Amino acid sequence: MLAGLAGSAALLAGVSCGGDDDEAKDPGDRPAPTGNERKSLTIADPFEPAVYIEDTVYPFRDGVAECLVRVSYDATLEPGLATAWSQEEPTRWRVTLREGVRFHDGSEVTPDDVVYVLGRQAGENGAFDAFRGAQVSAEGNDIIITTQRPVPFMPALLAEGSFAIYKPSSYEENPATALPIGTGPFRLVEFRPGDRRRLEAFDDYWRGTPGVKSAEYLVVPDGRTRANMIRNGEADIARIISPADKDALEGSRNITLHTLPLPRYRALHLNTAKGPTADVRVRKAVAHAVRRQVLVDTVLEGQAAPQAGLFSPDLPWGNPDLRGPEEDVKLARRLLEEAGYSGSNRPSLTITTYATRPELPDVAQVLQQQLNDAGFDCKVEVLDYTQLETKGLAGELDLVLVVRNPMTLLDPEFIYTADYAGDGPNNLSQYSGADDLIARALAESDQERRYDAYRAVERRIIEEDVATIVLSSYLQIDAVRDSIEGYQPHPTDLLVLTEQITKR
Repeated sequence: MLAGLAGSAALLAGVSCGGDDDEAKDPGDRPAPTGNERKSLTIADPFEPAVYIEDTVYPFRDGVAECLVRVSYDATLEPGLATAWSQEEPTRWRVTLREGVRFHDGSEVTPDDVVYVLGRQAGENGAFDAFRGAQVSAEGNDIIITTQRPVPFMPALLAEGSFAIYKPSSYEENPATALPIGTGPFRLVEFRPGDRRRLEAFDDYWRGTPGVKSAEYLVVPDGRTRANMIRNGEADIARIISPADKDALEGSRNITLHTLPLPRYRALHLNTAKGPTADVRVRKAVAHAVRRQVLVDTVLEGQAAPQAGLFSPDLPWGNPDLRGPEEDVKLARRLLEEAGYSGSNRPSLTITTYATRPELPDVAQVLQQQLNDAGFDCKVEVLDYTQLETKGLAGELDLVLVVRNPMTLLDPEFIYTADYAGDGPNNLSQYSGADDLIARALAESDQERRYDAYRAVERRIIEEDVATIVLSSYLQIDAVRDSIEGYQPHPTDLLVLTEQITKR
């Protein structure tokens, strides 16, 4: 999978991509099931969006939304609602819109619709600095994008969830209750926060008739409950099975486990602005106290690998030389002494995590023991994710244990500007120590020099300032009833409900 991501480098920087060769691979080439044959599908999932139309993940997992560019199952960029794109000048891109695509209300997607949606991202509230201030216009069936500075990763940007193409009228509704009109194989007909989402097949979908007539997403935060639901037949697909439940499900009849390495990682974000961890010596002591292999061998039962960096070294911008602070409990204790702590004055820290990733509370317990052994007075608290995020972003937490996906955009721009820039919206570490390096990387138009700049950012975050301690890679386990065909885990975890899924 990571080799596929590395192989996408030409498209990430690419001058052009085009043609309709992808049509031959469309699932629409298979015989379409009839309405009488199609059945309903139930999916048990630990997460849900807070506000649907503003979410950049679940409209894709639910099969509601699509972008101009699509991340394929081999982790490369391929045509989506656009058939071709080219970089005509350093700051000018031409994107050709696919003809004949319809919104869920039956109206055809037009260049003006796309200009409207991209124009929203070019405004002050757009998710990406690189796209703010862009001029977007239509020339026939082409979309012309002119940015204020070169954006060599434009195709990757146009595949990111913030750039989903909805009918413009979708934005006229109250965001808290809006059911967006997208172009995907399923249309959202009901959203009951904290409970479920209900979807119906969109039979005019441009890639082919969906194989099931409807689907229901049940919000089930508890991992053991999800495992029981798939075992008892209450769910057709149960996502994110914990290593502890894996062995029991492997012995169950009529269940298949799909295991896929994802670019996610488990990590501790350390508060760099407040509390004991505002001292870099304390942060380094935490890093030296962590024993990753113990976590992998015990809690994760070998279903992961120790990892030091934010990105796999296999990626074009990956850093195979990055190691992070070495595991050394004696050095951790010495650093605490240098910071003014002793056996009678131990630094008090709390690891805060959440249970919708079912293994995280157990990981936190092992980390607690490791830190206590190194001279800390460590506690664990488990919150729901919304509480954790609110408190973490307000700088109220010491150590935040989370799972992060750095590859929602096939370029490091997003993870650095969102998680590690001083004004980043996901900055759980309250960190601003790499703002100069991030700005330098984003201003670099040469691909190789930009990747070198990204590596410098990662080294400062991980090895010099220790704003984050990456613990392990992430192996996702999904359980599927044998009556389901066509389900395939996506390498970015952004596609779940697709037109290819059928149910016997």
